[in-house]
Amino acid sequence: MIRICWLADHLDKWIHLAQLVGLAGALGTLLVLYDAIQTWISKPKRIWSNLYATALALACLGFLWFVIAGNLLRFSAGY
Repeated sequence: MIRICWLADHLDKWIHLAQLVGLAGALGTLLVLYDAIQTWISKPKRIWSNLYATALALACLGFLWFVIAGNLLRFSAGY
């Protein structure tokens, strides 16, 4: 088996670090959803702030769907 030198075992810690950052971003979606809900149920604000919070929440949910559908949160360093 031929091994490409830049895909060696010493990169595993960086791959796991990138996976943890991705997981933190996925969990950050919960904060964005909470903020969007709080924006809609709080005292009346301008419609633009409500629409902005909703659009941001939908964008985070869309990106999270892309990450889950692409199986990008698999915690392995098998390459």
